[in-house]
Amino acid sequence: MRYLKLTNYPLEKFEESADFLQSLTKFFCNTKNQTIIFAYADVLSNLIFPLASVLTAEANHPLWVEAITKIYNKSHSLWTIADSMLFSSQSSFSSSNGGFSHLNINDWGTSLNLMTSSLLVAPKEIFSDKWFQIVESSATKLKPKVDTEVKTKMMISISRLLWTYINRLPDTLNNTIKKLDSLFDILFFSSNVAGKKQQWIALDNHLINAISEIIRIAGFQHFNYVLENVILRLLRSSFNGSSLENISAEKLIIVIKAYMLCLKDYKSGERPELPSDKVLNDLYTEVVTNADQKRKPFHKTVEKTIDHNSSKWNRLMFDQRRTQNLAAHEDICKTFVSLLKLLDSNCGATSWVKGESYSSMDYVKPLSGLSNFHFGIDFSVSSTRDVQLNLFATLIDAAAWSIVHWFQVTVARL
Repeated sequence: MRYLKLTNYPLEKFEESADFLQSLTKFFCNTKNQTIIFAYADVLSNLIFPLASVLTAEANHPLWVEAITKIYNKSHSLWTIADSMLFSSQSSFSSSNGGFSHLNINDWGTSLNLMTSSLLVAPKEIFSDKWFQIVESSATKLKPKVDTEVKTKMMISISRLLWTYINRLPDTLNNTIKKLDSLFDILFFSSNVAGKKQQWIALDNHLINAISEIIRIAGFQHFNYVLENVILRLLRSSFNGSSLENISAEKLIIVIKAYMLCLKDYKSGERPELPSDKVLNDLYTEVVTNADQKRKPFHKTVEKTIDHNSSKWNRLMFDQRRTQNLAAHEDICKTFVSLLKLLDSNCGATSWVKGESYSSMDYVKPLSGLSNFHFGIDFSVSSTRDVQLNLFATLIDAAAWSIVHWFQVTVARL
């Protein structure tokens, strides 16, 4: 059944799809076997999710509304039970567990995925009433000890709900800003998540990509808001501008990735796609630089990489005549340059020495002979270095988009 495709056009075909979905929903709601229930949940989610980015007035069709309402109610019930059994301190078996003897994270994720998908294709009245409740419920999962897979699933769900809220079912500007304020407070700025001990973001590509996508989706329609209230605020709270002490490298990686994607969308004028699994997996495999340039050894092509086209592109994006955000862009880029130099000194070349060529720079090498001995070693040092290396790599990828002007000056001085 997962290979079947529902369609919203023409109307006759959509009504057939709604009829089929109603029939399938009856089996789903009446099934008692735990394995069959979650198999149905997975199939239903795969069936309705592809319509989330194309549905318009069809979402208000009575047959469709009836089926989607039943799917949401059932999936919400499953998710509530799974959430209680997995994350509640009172998770012992009871009648409130719906007769399920055990559930795992995959079951929890399947029910969350179906609940989210049903809201993505729901009429505005249902969506508006329910979507932010899922966002608020994520606050209890944003803790260091919670499994990264759980946090990733929550962020993917929120990214899809936010895409629908902003693009398919937009609200008034005042209400949208209030919702965005609440969302980013929950993710980054509230007292429950802002402290170093409350750092819930792990160095995991799937998690970081999903969070970056949330910022990107908000930034396409509300770039000034995201620039001032999310990107700059997160950047300043994660890096003091002068040293690597107490930096939040994971948050800085998110800032860099999200900002690069916002710039890309700003330049292209193309709305971000609904974050499907394919979009989230494929999008971040691309290096955010000139796509048509072939990879060559850095020391032979640095001057070619920073060529006239890159400079022209950079000036075009933030020409004062074209945008009011040039000052913010310069502030961000200067911070990126400072961070890049510090990371290069700590993780890459030993220093940025005037007159020294790239090929002659000495690189920091691990003491391989000592690395096999683990007596009394604090492994947090190694972990910190790994995170900083990932941050360093992310900054290098971003150089062509964000710091071309300052990087040219640096190269000219070497």
